[in-house]
Amino acid sequence: MRRLAVPVVLVMATTLVLVGGSVAATGSQKATKRSDARGPRGPRGPAGPRGPAGPRGPAGPPGAQGPAGPAGPAGSGGGLPATLPQGTTLTGAYYFGHTATAGGQLALTQISFAVPLAAAPTAHFVAKGSAPPAACPGNVTAPTATPGNLCIYEGVSNNVGTTQTVLDPATGTSGAIRAFGVALLIRSTTAGDFYSGGSWAVTGG
Repeated sequence: MRRLAVPVVLVMATTLVLVGGSVAATGSQKATKRSDARGPRGPRGPAGPRGPAGPRGPAGPPGAQGPAGPAGPAGSGGGLPATLPQGTTLTGAYYFGHTATAGGQLALTQISFAVPLAAAPTAHFVAKGSAPPAACPGNVTAPTATPGNLCIYEGVSNNVGTTQTVLDPATGTSGAIRAFGVALLIRSTTAGDFYSGGSWAVTGG
């Protein structure tokens, strides 16, 4: 009878152990599930600093040509005026001469105005070393003339004396002048080189 009681006790102990292990495992799983649960989302942090600019991208294709713009206003007429305006001054230089074989031989040149005057001016030849008239307040290095006058300032001369003369270039009349220009004449006083040179100014009247 005693041999039957021993096995019964062993079975019961084994059963209790298995049941206890099952209970312990179940409790461990519950604890794991609780630790994996997430809490509420925290507030958003401040924005970080701006990063550096990226490299320039490739150029895009050219766009279509736009429509033509409206025509601009007409410009003012170009070119020179028909006549020299009143008070406007033209200036220039002259130089001429020749080699004479005797006294009395002549040389000729002309002065042409880029813009003609409305009327022929009065000509004044200011020989080297002479005093200019009131109509010619300039000099050979700064030629000028009052309105309606042509002033010829001689700066260099040789072997001509006082033979300098102005002529009408169209008729050769001594002392005359045209609205578009004048001719100049000098004569040698002796054989050899003779010449005259200087500057001029004419002002519209």
